[in-house]
Amino acid sequence: MKRLLPLLLIFGWLNPACAPLNASVASPGGSARLVALQPGSQAWLVLDETGQVLQQTRMDMPLGCDISSATGQPQHPWLLVQLICGNWPVVLALNINSGESRLLLVGDAPDSHLLGWDVNSASPAAFLKADSFGDTAIARFYIEENRYEQMPGLPFYTYHMHSIPGQTVYTFTQGLGFGSELWLADGSLEQAGLFRQDAAILGFATLSPDGSQVAYIDIADSTEAFTAGHLWVMESASGNSRQLAGAPAGTGNGLAWSPDSSRIAFYGTNGFSIVHLETGRLMITPGRMLGSPAWSPDGAWAIATLATGDTMGLWLYETSTQQFMALPGGEGLCCATWVGAGQ
Repeated sequence: MKRLLPLLLIFGWLNPACAPLNASVASPGGSARLVALQPGSQAWLVLDETGQVLQQTRMDMPLGCDISSATGQPQHPWLLVQLICGNWPVVLALNINSGESRLLLVGDAPDSHLLGWDVNSASPAAFLKADSFGDTAIARFYIEENRYEQMPGLPFYTYHMHSIPGQTVYTFTQGLGFGSELWLADGSLEQAGLFRQDAAILGFATLSPDGSQVAYIDIADSTEAFTAGHLWVMESASGNSRQLAGAPAGTGNGLAWSPDSSRIAFYGTNGFSIVHLETGRLMITPGRMLGSPAWSPDGAWAIATLATGDTMGLWLYETSTQQFMALPGGEGLCCATWVGAGQ
């Protein structure tokens, strides 16, 4: 559904950081690394928690392409980058261990959208929506094997998928005026059932890490852009839902659960926002969020890209202090996420 997938980031007017490209250094310790992108120089960087650049490498990406968003997994060394190449969206996979990159091509489809990671696959895999001149297919792409399989059991108008071990949620709409459906399935997608049908579009439906809840942003099913939306959370067992906070709809900004399922990071009405589910406390720092937030694997902090005026940079929310701060050295960077340091 293309109106739900706008061009998220336009980088020509933003000031990139001026650090020169350095030779790769030894990978930092730990099971996952904080990786960010530098659109001005088309580089990817490994950072520490202070914003110090530990590794900086130029991306091997097609000419004429712009970076839209990126997402990683703490379990695998692959970073998936959504690119906009002219009028075509394509997905680039980047291995941060070897530096290898490849486009995830589904047949002769000229465009592909990343729907989400498939964490239930034995090897790194992602769900893609590919469009071959009107012939749309949903596919599971096995990144290291560089192959895909089409998934005929999923409607071709699926627009978002999210998985945790043993569970997958996906949402789809049959078109303008039809609202949307949210389905819950097991990890293999062999058993699935309708969980919610709504007159609105349920954007960015995301399972909590413990599987007990689904968070989403409601988007008016209309041609009007950037309507007022809200962040909702719904219990997986009962389907009972409650509204948590306002969230601009249709902006293309996703949401992220903290690893302990106690907090949600999202783009709220006034900026980068964190809501604590038990207390209802809402923490906000102003700015226009670009892309989606991400949590560190230990839940110590969340990170997001914010644009304030003509400046783009990375901002952190620290759980222990419940404070926001600009990441030193993060100006001109975007799309920060955690990527595994595995094989």
